Amino acid sequence: MSTDGVSRLAAPTRPAGWQARAWRWLVREGAPLMAPADACLIAAVLLGCYEARFVWGWLPPAAPPPAWGPYAHAAGLVAGVWTACLAWVGLYDRARAPSRFDDAVLLGVGLGLGASATLALSFFYRSFSYSRLVAAYAFGASLLMLGAWHWLARTAQRQALAAGIGARPTLVLGDNALGQAVAARLVGPRAHGHRLVGVLALPGDAAVAAGPAPRLGGEADMAPLIAAHGVEAVVIAWPEATPAALVERLSAIATRWPRLAVHVAPDVAVMRTMRLAVTSLDGLPVLAVREVPLRHWRHRAVKRTMDVALAGLGLALAAPLMAVLAALIAREGAGPVIYTQERLGRDGTAFRLHKFRTMPVDAEPGGPVWAHRGDTRATRLGAWLRRYSLDELPQLWNVLRGDMSLVGPRPERPYFADQFRARVPKYMDRHLVRCGLTGWAQVNGLRGDVSIEDRTRHDIWYIENWSVLLDIRILLLTAAEVIRRPAY
Repeated sequence: MSTDGVSRLAAPTRPAGWQARAWRWLVREGAPLMAPADACLIAAVLLGCYEARFVWGWLPPAAPPPAWGPYAHAAGLVAGVWTACLAWVGLYDRARAPSRFDDAVLLGVGLGLGASATLALSFFYRSFSYSRLVAAYAFGASLLMLGAWHWLARTAQRQALAAGIGARPTLVLGDNALGQAVAARLVGPRAHGHRLVGVLALPGDAAVAAGPAPRLGGEADMAPLIAAHGVEAVVIAWPEATPAALVERLSAIATRWPRLAVHVAPDVAVMRTMRLAVTSLDGLPVLAVREVPLRHWRHRAVKRTMDVALAGLGLALAAPLMAVLAALIAREGAGPVIYTQERLGRDGTAFRLHKFRTMPVDAEPGGPVWAHRGDTRATRLGAWLRRYSLDELPQLWNVLRGDMSLVGPRPERPYFADQFRARVPKYMDRHLVRCGLTGWAQVNGLRGDVSIEDRTRHDIWYIENWSVLLDIRILLLTAAEVIRRPAY
């Protein structure tokens, strides 16, 4: 090992005792153990609601207590069904990254499915009449109690991982731009259960200035580092590798260290628009390129249903505010209250986007101008509307019409889209789905006059990784972002 690597190398990790191994297993693999705990908690909550309703009189209206036995039997059935629904939505998936937000959403969805299932089953059981109030109380109390329990468990897990308990000692093989990008993720607050040991150089790697992790040597130093630190995972960051060279490297590592988890970080510039799945062709493993989720009719139907429901509700709730804003805009100066502008939507189809007017009618005498932070063309009221994104409220109508979605890549004007498609690779892939009121790029700070390449990269990542859970996360982050800081 190089002298520089030795000087930067941390002290070797001592072999863990059985207590440490038990804690490590609990932090890493303990998610399925939450299921029986949740089932017991649900049963206890249901019986507690029975006692509070009929015995203690805490939950009005009071009533003569029915037989306790049927409720005791029902508690076991309800706990089993609700826990099965929580497992079905993925709450106990060990591979899922620790996230309190995801837990809260999955708890709500899983318990909602469980309540619907037990309600459906109750229609086939007529021997005993259960209190609907007790069922409603049990659902609300279970949501609160399980939410608090999972929040505490996730907080303890995150703190344990941050302290190194249960985190997998990980080496990055490749001291290049891609390797340092991987290392930066492994030393961040969301390291997903990995603890970075260091970075090793591959042949041909030049020193990367100001990288987040020091170079500990080359491939020859891999064996002593694995032994000294109990390394359990290796991430290979080798964007220039040929398939044959990569397979040879993987085979050598697997032969020498069969228990080592090996990950390959692909070159993002090449792979960012591809969704790959390992499949079999008559027994031969092959990589299949899958279509983006929102090109499937079932996923589009789910997203469209959510768009119509939330946009309709949003228009109904925002109607009084929109009326006030329209009156203020009309009073401020001449010109239409609603400003319409041509934008490009799904499949590059043009549509008319609606916004509250925030500029004078002659704001672009020489042609389209790119908006930027602190744009002096905006009126006084318009600048305030932009700051809190209130000028975009009329776009809820575009969502209802089907021109847009609540979440997706922001729509661009054809004038600028023609420029971007010529210089930004894969730019038009943003139009594989409906454009949105907000998107993954916007909640990651890419608003206004920012790098189009970065914005496109985030938009394509969203398209490739869409899920209902991701849309809900983006909507909540957008609300927090609008309140916390201005949009321009």
